Amino acid sequence: MEVDFLVTRDNKPVIAVEVKLKETSLSSTIKNRMKWLHPYITLGLQIVDKRDVLKKYDNNTWIISVEKLLHFLP
Repeated sequence: MEVDFLVTRDNKPVIAVEVKLKETSLSSTIKNRMKWLHPYITLGLQIVDKRDVLKKYDNNTWIISVEKLLHFLP
């Protein structure tokens, strides 16, 4: 498994991030992250450089455009 970023809290994974240029199909890495990060439940984010993308998938998994993600940050 290869994720681009893994955000942790107290040394436990909480967010797995995959960054793609324009790929709006869910990556197998993010889709199958629970196999490698079990027993920890993580948010899966695939960030793309394509405007107006926001798709929710099972298991707390999202594909989101970088511009939408930046909108949510303080």
